Amino acid sequence: MEFSRTFRSAIALSAILAVMVNGPFASAAQTVAAASQVADVSLAGGGVLQGQIVTAQGAPATGVSVVVQHSGADVAQTVTDQKGVFKIAGLRGGVHQVLAAGQQSSVRLWSANSAPPVAQPAMLLVANSDDVVRGNHSGLGPGGGWGTVGAIVLVGALAYGIYEIADDDSGS
Repeated sequence: MEFSRTFRSAIALSAILAVMVNGPFASAAQTVAAASQVADVSLAGGGVLQGQIVTAQGAPATGVSVVVQHSGADVAQTVTDQKGVFKIAGLRGGVHQVLAAGQQSSVRLWSANSAPPVAQPAMLLVANSDDVVRGNHSGLGPGGGWGTVGAIVLVGALAYGIYEIADDDSGS
């Protein structure tokens, strides 16, 4: 009787741990890591940040407001032209946030003479669209929840095996 209660507790604990390892906590950690990525962008002469905003289909996003922030304060603002292009002058190097088309991008701006080789000469942003899905697939299937299901089945099988061995040893 006592062993049966211990067996059920072990199964429940194993299921909880399997969900924690493969579930929302793992997804949250991946989201934080993805959100903390900073793109290096080289400023043109005069501290000009150049970029283009396109739709999910690749068409220019015209008339889109672009705001540049530094340390949480707005430092510059403009609107894209007919080709989805924007240019903002007078910026200095450092980490900034660019808010445009429902997106927030962290960028490390560099003056033209100090930019590392990986720095891009301009930004390319894709306008937020309800048709574009960003994130991890959470269903069962490749890359989905099969790891959780497998962990639960494995732990359950091991616990059942231990139960059967203990039951055989008790002489019943």
